[in-house]
Amino acid sequence: MTTATIAYSALCIAVLGSLWRFGRWFWIQIGPENQEPPTLRGAARTLVAALKAVSNFGLRRPLRSLFMDTLLQLHLLKQDWRRWVMHMALFYGLILLVVLHALDDFTIMPLSVDYMPTLNPWRFLRNLGGILILGGVAMAVWRCRADPLRKRTRTPADRLARVLLLAMVVSGILLES
Repeated sequence: MTTATIAYSALCIAVLGSLWRFGRWFWIQIGPENQEPPTLRGAARTLVAALKAVSNFGLRRPLRSLFMDTLLQLHLLKQDWRRWVMHMALFYGLILLVVLHALDDFTIMPLSVDYMPTLNPWRFLRNLGGILILGGVAMAVWRCRADPLRKRTRTPADRLARVLLLAMVVSGILLES
């Protein structure tokens, strides 16, 4: 047996077990008052409980953190707007390239029947992602060269990350069909 076979078998067992436990939420009868089949009632109660959890403070704080700290990175905006613009350009440029280029078989193909990566708007969106990354890397280099404090604190790993991002984007621009 190969490692992949063992991993996929374990994954299948975990998914089936999760489905079994999730299904029992709808079909199990609890208490003496439950005489009718609980399938629809259980599904309705589960939906009501999920809506209550979302509307209460249970998920408000994690969702706020997801949007404000991860997607918008407002903590960086409070420190320096140039740093925020640089991070946003890098973050959204990479997200665009990963979703529209690396994962296009899983993200775009199911949504668009006539998808052709060399035609607009898909080509434009990939180019936009590359331009955002180039702009973010240019701002990072400019910030490191302009500020003497950052000159002392940068490491070889920082330079390597910039070089790899530039190589990735420039090779994509040069190899564009």
